[in-house]
Amino acid sequence: METNEAKTTCDAYGGKINVKYIYLGSIFRQFVLSRTNVNYFHYVWRMCCILTGLTFIVLLLQKYFENIPRIGVAILVVSFIVAAAVHCVMTEIVEESVDVIDGLGIQLSSRGRFGKENKTFFEFNAIKNIIINEAVTMQRVLFYLALTVNTKHNKEVNKDQNMKEDETKMIVLFKHTMPRLEELQNIYNEIEPFLNNHNKKGK
Repeated sequence: METNEAKTTCDAYGGKINVKYIYLGSIFRQFVLSRTNVNYFHYVWRMCCILTGLTFIVLLLQKYFENIPRIGVAILVVSFIVAAAVHCVMTEIVEESVDVIDGLGIQLSSRGRFGKENKTFFEFNAIKNIIINEAVTMQRVLFYLALTVNTKHNKEVNKDQNMKEDETKMIVLFKHTMPRLEELQNIYNEIEPFLNNHNKKGK
């Protein structure tokens, strides 16, 4: 029997995100996190990098090419800013989901603002553990949920990320929607039993 739970909560930076849990008996779980508002953090740090680079280019042009008209420099700057803004909009991830299928594995999906989707599947044989870890920044402590994956058992990771066999890779879940610790703990408590059951059957 399918059961759905939906709510609105905040991400690690205080922005609104929509959370949806889908349960199908004891064999399937889906966790969908999405945002409808603009993720300004996604834009700000990219635009800062672009503006820093543009400032450097403009200074070089003024130093070595004094005869370049100012209107040309202005057009160049505006063009770069517009291109950067379009790139940010095109690459912003607005929805992430994790599907857990008993006996098979875990599928990670992401969807961009214009509908582009990416999916990666990890068999339970490749998943060593699921953890909640923390990252310390200058302003705050951020928590994230991650899978530790053995690349020897997952060819998709080796192919996409050019990794050697028999290495351990940490795969961060919900790295774009960034839910708070409480939500991460809820999702962890739902996924971890699937992994434990698989490990018990494998022994």
